[in-house]
Amino acid sequence: MWGLKKYLGIALATALMAGASPASAQAQQKPAEEQYTAQGLPLSPMLRDALAIQDAKAARDRVRIVGSSSMAVFTEAVAKDVAARTGMLAPTIETSGTREGIRTFCAGIGAAFPDIIAASRRMTKSEYTACLDNGIADIIEVPVGLDAVLLVTEKGDPVFGLSPRHIYLALAAEVPRDVVLASNVPPDVARSARLLTGEDFMENPFKRWSEIDGKLPDLNIRVWGPSVASGTRDFVDRVLMEGGCRHFKAIRSIPAAAERVVQCTTMREAPYFNTAQEPFTEKVIAAVMEDDPGTLGIVTFDTYDRFQTVLDQLPMMDLIATEDSIARGEFPFRRHVYYYVKRAHMRNAQGEGVVRGLREFMANLTREEVIGPGGLLDKRGLVPLPDAERAAARQNVGILKRLER
Repeated sequence: MWGLKKYLGIALATALMAGASPASAQAQQKPAEEQYTAQGLPLSPMLRDALAIQDAKAARDRVRIVGSSSMAVFTEAVAKDVAARTGMLAPTIETSGTREGIRTFCAGIGAAFPDIIAASRRMTKSEYTACLDNGIADIIEVPVGLDAVLLVTEKGDPVFGLSPRHIYLALAAEVPRDVVLASNVPPDVARSARLLTGEDFMENPFKRWSEIDGKLPDLNIRVWGPSVASGTRDFVDRVLMEGGCRHFKAIRSIPAAAERVVQCTTMREAPYFNTAQEPFTEKVIAAVMEDDPGTLGIVTFDTYDRFQTVLDQLPMMDLIATEDSIARGEFPFRRHVYYYVKRAHMRNAQGEGVVRGLREFMANLTREEVIGPGGLLDKRGLVPLPDAERAAARQNVGILKRLER
């Protein structure tokens, strides 16, 4: 080990002393994908590996967390709690959205890359494979609670029940032509639909909820929701949009599953569906409060819980989200939320590693006082997991169980 450190130190010193020498200028003209010494010679495999090891072990003074903006309230609470209990610097938190957070997390190992993701959905198999491809094999998955996705409107505006079918027909860029012909659309829209003989789909003509279903109010369709960077948008696409479209004959006639997904989840544009960029939650609430009466927002249960003095919840399939209905599984639009931790960034007994505090963060995160009933996260609107799931999370953290997908 001493010989490797000496060799690495000499090579790095030589590169620094070369400065702007002709040899250095020559090296800079080499192809970008190769690494060269100050003399313009290719690095040996040994030195290249040593440089990679040194970069991976470059230390940071605090934990870096990226990911879900809808989980920011929980992440901030846990970050403050672990800092107060351990005396460590509070982690930095970047709310770029679950999808972008996972992409950044899975990009590599070393101080330039995040240590933890806050994810409002489970990591997909393709995302896990991307982590493996970049040398990130040891990932610890920590489920911490249950949340739900629901629709809200400004308190005092009409409250009406919706289903995934209604949401799909309101927000999809294209809808089945036969559905339009059977709906309450104006005569000119019906004529246009009849002229599209042989077409299964047409551009979405619905402008008001009552055109989709005569039982719905005669209000303009105006919905605000998260952008594609958000894990909540993934949930909307998969559960609400796909769930609302899958039973239509025109959808079932599409042979390829990937094409069906695109057909179901391609959204129409403003003013019907409006996207709020990350962090999206408070932007959606502001839009609901400021936009025309009847404007709806797609938010999480904890967001509604914090703002229910100014918001009303819309029933979904005649059900209302409450802590009890989410915990018991009665509200169908619930989801698990997670933290993912990169084991390769943990400091070892010799002080080697990217950052101190990952074990402490996970141990604190899974304490009953944090994720249990009446705990830190429950008080902020996150519904506790069942007893057995909380116990399993603590056990997996204790043994640093590796995620496998």
